[in-house]
Amino acid sequence: MSTITFDTLKFTQHLERAGISHEQAVAFAEAQKESLSVLMEGQTIGKADIQTIRGDTQAIRSDISELRHELREQENRMIIKMGALMAISIGIIAALLKLL
Repeated sequence: MSTITFDTLKFTQHLERAGISHEQAVAFAEAQKESLSVLMEGQTIGKADIQTIRGDTQAIRSDISELRHELREQENRMIIKMGALMAISIGIIAALLKLL
């Protein structure tokens, strides 16, 4: 758990120099300290969060691997289709040359 250093005495003295009573300055300092503590609690991560992130990362890697595999398959199918079209085109051109 992360902690934050907050100098309540300095904060209180600053408020008192600005004209706020000692009691009010102390109350403001305590409220500020609590607010910062609550804020920091929401910003920390624990072991469970790290495990979740690792699991998500592994799932993403698996998805990327699957997409690469699918892209390779799609590329191979396109190469076969292009080869077939070229063979057909050459056959048509050869037939037209024989006719002419």
